[in-house]
Amino acid sequence: MKNICFVANYEKTLLFAKVADKLSNANIFWITVNRTLYKSLTDRYPKETILLIDKDYILANEKKGFDSSRYKLNEMWYGDRVLKHESWGQTYLSNLSGIYYDFILKNKIDFIFGEQTWAHELLVHRVSSLNSELECQFLSPHTVRMPSGKFAFFKDEFQSAIQTFRSIDFEYEKYALLKAKKPEYLALNDKILDKKSKLSYFIKKAKYFFTERIKEAHDPTKPDSLYRAFNGFFSYYINKKKYHWFVKEITVKDVGEKDFVLFTLHKQPEASIDNTGRYYENQIEVIKNIWRILPEDTLLLVKEHSNAIGDRKLNFYKKISQFKNVKFINYKADSYELVKKAKAVFTISGTVAYEAALMNTPTFTFIPIFFNGLSLCKHINYDHLRNPGTSLKSLINSVEFNEKNDQNYTNWIHGNSFDGIISDYNSNPACMEDVNIEKLVNAVNVITSV
Repeated sequence: MKNICFVANYEKTLLFAKVADKLSNANIFWITVNRTLYKSLTDRYPKETILLIDKDYILANEKKGFDSSRYKLNEMWYGDRVLKHESWGQTYLSNLSGIYYDFILKNKIDFIFGEQTWAHELLVHRVSSLNSELECQFLSPHTVRMPSGKFAFFKDEFQSAIQTFRSIDFEYEKYALLKAKKPEYLALNDKILDKKSKLSYFIKKAKYFFTERIKEAHDPTKPDSLYRAFNGFFSYYINKKKYHWFVKEITVKDVGEKDFVLFTLHKQPEASIDNTGRYYENQIEVIKNIWRILPEDTLLLVKEHSNAIGDRKLNFYKKISQFKNVKFINYKADSYELVKKAKAVFTISGTVAYEAALMNTPTFTFIPIFFNGLSLCKHINYDHLRNPGTSLKSLINSVEFNEKNDQNYTNWIHGNSFDGIISDYNSNPACMEDVNIEKLVNAVNVITSV
């Protein structure tokens, strides 16, 4: 019997619970930050199997003598969209590290499954991975983006390493070379954006602040300040109007035959930039450093994320616009058309790099990520850009399409990923269907047997 722990994550908890119910050869444990979720879980599981890590409990329970210095608490605190604003944030993480250690040790947890969005999720990953005596592994189930409809278990914090389950000498089946395909979640995002623009959404959100939100005051993923939370909600609509009124965008037609490179902005705050892309989370600095290496007559096109319009203040765009030949391309412009025409694509950790590499456009990521395995997708950093010998031309020449390499990558990603949907009911109702649950259960059984 394996001892498996799931980190509850709001709506996604329902998905994990349905999977857990069908894991007949495992003892199930839970970690949750939310009292409402805790109560619902205690209706189905013994209390001693559930660790509630809400603010009040953790702040009141310091483990004396436990050394938390190895976990880089400042780093996790700074990357957390809520804790970074709270004076008690670092104390919370310090106390939590010792509580996690004891929970894993006492219950002999073999595997922890969760995401890596919040600081408490990163921390349990570090506690399990940095203390070999616990013999516990944290795995993050996440879509592999392409091929679509498949996911893998990521074993590091940066989505650079997938937990493989094939032997070294395994002969992978040969698949047709991967092709770029726009993610299915884009259509779902459009529906969400449409809802946000309606008065009914505004009323629903306002009611939440004065009802459920008050009940969640002990949840460390919710801001202490109702004023700050409510102000952020209103600022979204103000910032959105300012973007459409004052940010000057150009069209693909305006670009004409000019040489350009493309940088797509990340939505922020977001795990892909604040955690996976940490140390490169200042996107203005990243844009400035790409611009530094460009020839004088080459444009740097910056494309805003459709989901991020309203998140950033106008000053953010003004700072980017100060650099000559840095232009905002219309956020509705077809990204695939831009990728095909670009001399190169730069991103921190975005899917656009994956797509560009499959479309034979040289692409560069600022953090190591699993699809760097493609021949045209290279990990770079600021040291590469600082090198006097580095130019746009030299970067482009440093990568070359290699069919054999990309065929091996295609076979490998197919062979070490699973069919299935990792999501929540609101985002993709299909994830809760029995056929999908069976796929996820099979995947967990396989990966915990490696």
